[in-house]
Amino acid sequence: MLELSQGTADGYAVPYRLRLLPNHRYHIDIPPTALAQMAAMPICGDHLPTEDHLRIWELFLQIEEKIAKTRQFCVPFFSHNGFGRRITFEIDVTSATIDGSDENSLTVENFWERVKLAKNEEIKLFETTPTGQNRRSSRNKLGTIKKIVQDSCTISVRLKDDLADDMAAGSYQLPAIGFLFFEAVGEIEQIRRKKAALAQLQHFRQL
Repeated sequence: MLELSQGTADGYAVPYRLRLLPNHRYHIDIPPTALAQMAAMPICGDHLPTEDHLRIWELFLQIEEKIAKTRQFCVPFFSHNGFGRRITFEIDVTSATIDGSDENSLTVENFWERVKLAKNEEIKLFETTPTGQNRRSSRNKLGTIKKIVQDSCTISVRLKDDLADDMAAGSYQLPAIGFLFFEAVGEIEQIRRKKAALAQLQHFRQL
C-alpha cells in the first residue's frame, strides 16, 4: 500500500483511494479507537526497520529454513525399470541422508516420513552426490513422486514430458545408479528471496 502521490500506474498496479468504514455493508463494529490508530500509522515512506526488527526477521528466516529442511532428503538408487513415462527406482534407504553428506544421515523411519510428505512433488536425479550449486540446477529435474512402497524400498516417479520424450527418442538414457534428491523448492526459493531483501535492508541501514 502506497500514498497516492507515490503510486505508479502501470501494467501491474492502478492507484485507488481507500477509506475505512467501520459499519459499511457488514456490521463488524471496528472500534473508533482502532480506526484512529490505523489512520495514524505510517503507510510508507523512508521508514527503515530498526536493528531489533532486522534481528527478529533474521531469526524468523532461520526458523523457516530449518522447517523447510526437515522435508529434504537424498537417497541413492541402484536399479530402475528404465523405460516409459513412469520409472520405479530401487533405493538404499540405509544410506539416506539430508543432503548427500554422510554426517547428515537419516534414520530409516525419518526418511520414509519425509518421502511421504514429498509425494506428488518434484524430485531431482543426480549421477553423483548433489552438493552446493548443482543442487539448484533445473537440468536435474526428474519428475513427480507418484508412488512409494516401503516393503520393496521403491519410489515411482512420473517423468517430465520433455525428459520422457528424449528417452523415447533415444537421445537420453537414465544412469544405472545415482541419487534421488528432494527439497521443498518453492519454500527454499521464497526464503532465498527474503534473505536477499533482508540483506538489502541491512545495507540501507549502514548507509
